Amino acid sequence: MTTIERIVLLLDKSGMSDAEFERRLGLKEKIVYGWKTGRSKSYTKMLPEIAEVLGTTSSFLLGEADNPAPTQNVTAAHLKGGVDISDLSEDDQQDIIDFIAFKREQRKNKV
Repeated sequence: MTTIERIVLLLDKSGMSDAEFERRLGLKEKIVYGWKTGRSKSYTKMLPEIAEVLGTTSSFLLGEADNPAPTQNVTAAHLKGGVDISDLSEDDQQDIIDFIAFKREQRKNKV
């Protein structure tokens, strides 16, 4: 399942209209339609924001996680160099996970 397919799946499950979704993300009208039709992939630049609105993680949207629920915690073993972030809040840890997922997607798009 592609990233946009996962976004659409969660958007459908939420019962939120495209217009409401766009409003919550601060997007212009019909942007989501462009995503769905493949005319635009601008969603790749805002995965953390999309994940937050849909109540999931960027990792799920990117296909790196099977569970859409944002229950993943980061430990030192997850990060290169053994950086310990266990003292950060779950929200801050999730932000780090989302940023890593964003950077991976960014790297994939460069290839």
